[in-house]
Amino acid sequence: MMKIIYETSAKTPPLFEIDCISKCPTGYKFVLAQLGKRRSSYAIRIRRHRRSTPLVFDLAIREQTFGIAGGLGNAMTVNDSIPGPLLEWHEGRDVILNLTNNMRHSTSIHWHGILLPFEMDGVPGVAFQGIDPGETFRYQFPVKQNGTYWYHSHTGLQEQSGVYGPLVIHPKAEEPVDYDRDYVVMLTDWTFENPLDVMAELKKMSDYCNYQQFTQADLYGADDMSSGDAWTKKLVWDRMRMMPTDIADVNGSTYTYLMNGLHPAGNWTGLFNSGECECLYARCYFLHRWGSAFVLAFIP
Repeated sequence: MMKIIYETSAKTPPLFEIDCISKCPTGYKFVLAQLGKRRSSYAIRIRRHRRSTPLVFDLAIREQTFGIAGGLGNAMTVNDSIPGPLLEWHEGRDVILNLTNNMRHSTSIHWHGILLPFEMDGVPGVAFQGIDPGETFRYQFPVKQNGTYWYHSHTGLQEQSGVYGPLVIHPKAEEPVDYDRDYVVMLTDWTFENPLDVMAELKKMSDYCNYQQFTQADLYGADDMSSGDAWTKKLVWDRMRMMPTDIADVNGSTYTYLMNGLHPAGNWTGLFNSGECECLYARCYFLHRWGSAFVLAFIP
């Protein structure tokens, strides 16, 4: 401990006492406190401003043949997985994310919904120029919020090819609920077609994937509708330039729906130990990244 005394006189500020651990570098903060009962005596104590070590994550994006949805597809993965690895951050701490591009094309990662400096947002052409093949880009910023989010590529249609993953930010304050297990449930989709081909099909014909088209038989009415009513209904939909069965632009004929990267036959399951099923409290983080689907979830 080093003590520095600043002597004063009647024409100068009052006595100051500075306690230093070693030096007075950046990272120390000053605390002003009155000494004893003398109003003219004060102390400035320099205390270490402890900043927690940043959380560091190393991510790599690559193209590979990947086993998914019961088959093999040409995919883009984050750390050899779809979805990418779960990133767990903590509110109030800094994060460093080193993203390496092992592909032949430029890439990026956007942190969806995260408050951060604009140059760290990860949108090519807006926040930065993207990450060229063979390069590593360092994202670094403080975490100012908590909640459930996700990250994904903002380059072309790479997100549809597998460049995405879950993100959970733990709150600085005490957890509001008690739980025994955490389960992240990320709902996504996958197509074995080239996403660029899917986009081209939709541009040529918006109802390309709709196999429930209006037929001539429908115009003659059904058991509960006369032919006149059937024509009236068709004209109403025609004026809207829509079809009554055009719920989604891309449907199950093209997409396979995934839960944590597994298709329905893969049967993702939140595991627990024997004897826990009657008293286990689980907290689930649900993330929806489907490109063209609606979700209705039930927890029995």
